[in-house]
Amino acid sequence: MPAPAGFPVQTREVTAPIAGCETQLLLSGYADRLLVVATQVGTLGAVLQAQKETVLGGGSTYRVETLMGRRDDPLLQLAARQLAERLAAEGCEKALVLCLGLRQDCSSLEAVRQLIDMVLAHPVW
Repeated sequence: MPAPAGFPVQTREVTAPIAGCETQLLLSGYADRLLVVATQVGTLGAVLQAQKETVLGGGSTYRVETLMGRRDDPLLQLAARQLAERLAAEGCEKALVLCLGLRQDCSSLEAVRQLIDMVLAHPVW
Protein backbone atom coordinates (compact mmCIF):
# COMPACT_ATOMS: atom_id res chain seq x y z
CA MET A 1 0.00 0.00 0.00
CA PRO A 2 1.50 3.41 -0.94
CA ALA A 3 2.22 6.02 1.71
CA PRO A 4 -0.42 8.76 2.06
CA ALA A 5 0.32 12.14 0.52
CA GLY A 6 2.51 14.26 2.76
CA PHE A 7 4.48 11.35 4.20
CA PRO A 8 7.08 11.02 5.37
CA VAL A 9 6.54 13.92 7.73
CA GLN A 10 9.26 16.51 7.30
CA THR A 11 11.05 16.85 10.64
CA ARG A 12 13.99 18.85 11.97
CA GLU A 13 15.77 18.70 15.30
CA VAL A 14 17.90 21.56 16.59
CA THR A 15 19.64 22.25 19.88
CA ALA A 16 20.59 25.85 20.67
CA PRO A 17 20.58 28.26 23.61
CA ILE A 18 17.49 30.37 24.19
CA ALA A 19 17.86 33.05 26.86
CA GLY A 20 21.06 31.32 27.93
CA CYS A 21 19.40 27.92 28.48
CA GLU A 22 20.10 24.89 26.28
CA THR A 23 16.90 24.26 24.30
CA GLN A 24 15.93 21.25 22.24
CA LEU A 25 13.65 22.05 19.33
CA LEU A 26 11.70 19.51 17.28
CA LEU A 27 9.70 20.70 14.26
CA SER A 28 7.35 18.41 12.32
CA GLY A 29 5.30 19.58 9.34
CA TYR A 30 2.16 17.51 8.85
CA ALA A 31 -0.37 18.06 6.05
CA ASP A 32 -2.68 20.15 8.26
CA ARG A 33 -0.59 21.08 11.33
CA LEU A 34 2.83 22.21 12.38
CA LEU A 35 4.14 20.62 15.57
CA VAL A 36 6.76 22.60 17.48
CA VAL A 37 8.29 21.11 20.62
CA ALA A 38 10.68 23.37 22.52
CA THR A 39 12.02 22.04 25.79
CA GLN A 40 14.67 23.02 28.29
CA VAL A 41 13.47 20.50 30.88
CA GLY A 42 13.28 17.28 28.85
CA THR A 43 9.47 17.10 28.82
CA LEU A 44 6.74 18.45 26.56
CA GLY A 45 5.58 21.01 29.12
CA ALA A 46 2.40 22.90 28.27
CA VAL A 47 0.63 21.95 25.03
CA LEU A 48 -1.09 24.78 23.16
CA GLN A 49 -2.89 25.07 19.86
CA ALA A 50 -3.14 28.23 17.76
CA GLN A 51 -5.41 28.56 14.73
CA LYS A 52 -6.15 31.43 12.40
CA GLU A 53 -9.81 32.43 12.30
CA THR A 54 -11.61 34.81 9.96
CA VAL A 55 -13.67 37.49 11.67
CA LEU A 56 -16.59 39.55 10.48
CA GLY A 57 -15.44 42.08 7.91
CA GLY A 58 -12.78 39.82 6.42
CA GLY A 59 -10.04 40.31 9.01
CA SER A 60 -8.37 37.51 10.92
CA THR A 61 -7.37 36.69 14.44
CA TYR A 62 -5.67 33.77 16.19
CA ARG A 63 -7.43 31.57 18.71
CA VAL A 64 -5.06 30.04 21.25
CA GLU A 65 -6.10 27.16 23.49
CA THR A 66 -4.13 25.46 26.22
CA LEU A 67 -4.78 21.76 25.64
CA MET A 68 -2.68 20.47 28.55
CA GLY A 69 -0.51 21.99 31.21
CA ARG A 70 -0.20 25.40 32.83
CA ARG A 71 -3.08 27.73 32.06
CA ASP A 72 -1.99 30.60 34.29
CA ASP A 73 1.04 31.80 32.32
CA PRO A 74 0.27 34.56 29.79
CA LEU A 75 3.77 34.15 28.31
CA LEU A 76 2.77 30.74 26.93
CA GLN A 77 -0.32 32.21 25.24
CA LEU A 78 1.78 35.06 23.86
CA ALA A 79 4.39 32.66 22.49
CA ALA A 80 1.76 30.60 20.66
CA ARG A 81 -0.04 33.64 19.22
CA GLN A 82 3.15 35.40 18.12
CA LEU A 83 4.57 32.24 16.56
CA ALA A 84 1.33 31.56 14.67
CA GLU A 85 1.26 35.15 13.36
CA ARG A 86 4.90 35.07 12.25
CA LEU A 87 4.42 31.67 10.58
CA ALA A 88 1.43 33.03 8.66
CA ALA A 89 3.54 36.01 7.56
CA GLU A 90 6.09 33.49 6.25
CA GLY A 91 3.39 31.66 4.27
CA CYS A 92 2.53 28.83 6.68
CA GLU A 93 -1.26 28.73 7.11
CA LYS A 94 -1.30 25.46 9.06
CA ALA A 95 -2.67 25.21 12.59
CA LEU A 96 0.09 25.25 15.19
CA VAL A 97 0.52 22.75 18.01
CA LEU A 98 3.15 24.10 20.39
CA CYS A 99 4.69 22.20 23.29
CA LEU A 100 6.68 24.47 25.60
CA GLY A 101 8.80 23.14 28.43
CA LEU A 102 10.73 26.25 29.43
CA ARG A 103 12.62 26.75 32.67
CA GLN A 104 11.25 29.53 34.87
CA ASP A 105 14.59 31.35 34.93
CA CYS A 106 14.67 31.31 31.09
CA SER A 107 11.08 32.44 30.47
CA SER A 108 10.95 36.01 29.17
CA LEU A 109 9.81 38.07 26.20
CA GLU A 110 13.34 37.81 24.83
CA ALA A 111 13.16 34.01 25.09
CA VAL A 112 9.91 34.07 23.06
CA ARG A 113 11.58 36.23 20.40
CA GLN A 114 14.56 33.87 20.21
CA LEU A 115 12.28 30.82 20.03
CA ILE A 116 10.30 32.32 17.15
CA ASP A 117 13.50 33.22 15.28
CA MET A 118 14.81 29.68 15.79
CA VAL A 119 11.60 28.12 14.43
CA LEU A 120 11.56 30.42 11.40
CA ALA A 121 15.20 29.58 10.67
CA HIS A 122 14.30 25.86 10.26
CA PRO A 123 11.16 25.67 8.07
CA VAL A 124 9.36 22.33 7.65
CA TRP A 125 6.13 23.71 6.17
